[in-house]
Amino acid sequence: MIGNQIFPIVPAHHQGRRIALSRKLAGLFLRSMGWRVTGAIPEDQRFIFVTGPHTSNWDFVFGLSAAVAMNIDAHWLGKNTLFKQPLKDIMYWLGGIPIDRSNPAGVAEDIAGKIRQAGDMALIITPEGTRGKVERLKSGFLRIAKMSDSKLLITTLDYANKTLHLGEVLTPGENMAANIDYIADQFAQVTPKNPHNV
Repeated sequence: MIGNQIFPIVPAHHQGRRIALSRKLAGLFLRSMGWRVTGAIPEDQRFIFVTGPHTSNWDFVFGLSAAVAMNIDAHWLGKNTLFKQPLKDIMYWLGGIPIDRSNPAGVAEDIAGKIRQAGDMALIITPEGTRGKVERLKSGFLRIAKMSDSKLLITTLDYANKTLHLGEVLTPGENMAANIDYIADQFAQVTPKNPHNV
C-alpha cells in the first residue's frame, strides 16, 4: 500500500525482484500524478498485456511505473537502437526485449519462442505499433499469443480518469479480425492522451 493506493496482487510466479525503494518511488510517482491501477493480474502462466490506446510517450512512463510499483516481472518490446549505452542496462532492468524493426520477418516467432522458453512470462504489447493514428490494430500480438499459448489481458490507459485498468482476459480465437475489432472497441471506451491520434 502507498498512501490509500493499493496495487493489484501479483501471483508469486510473476513477481519481480525489484528492491522496495524502486517500487515505492514508482508508486509515489503514480500517486503524485493522480494515477491509479485497477483490475487484477491473472494467474495464467503466460499472458500478454494488450495495452492501448497508445498515443503518447507518457503511456510508456505510466505503464512501466505501474509494473515497477506492482513488482511484476513484465517484459516489453523495443527497437534495438534503444538498447545501447548509456540506456542499455536500464532498458534491460525495466524488462525490455530488443527487436530489429528493419527485419520484421520472424519477429513473432522469435518472441513466441522466448515466451515458451521462459515458461512464465508477462509481455506488454501496444498493438497500434506506433503513437500515431492507425486505421487498424496490428495482428502480431495475436500470432505471438497463439504460438506461445498465451492469454490476452486487455489493458487500457484512461487519461480522463487517470486510470490504468487491467481488464478482461481473453483466449485468442481463430477469427483474428473479430479479436482485433473487440479489443479496438475496448480501447475506444477510454480517453487517450492525444485523442487526435486515434
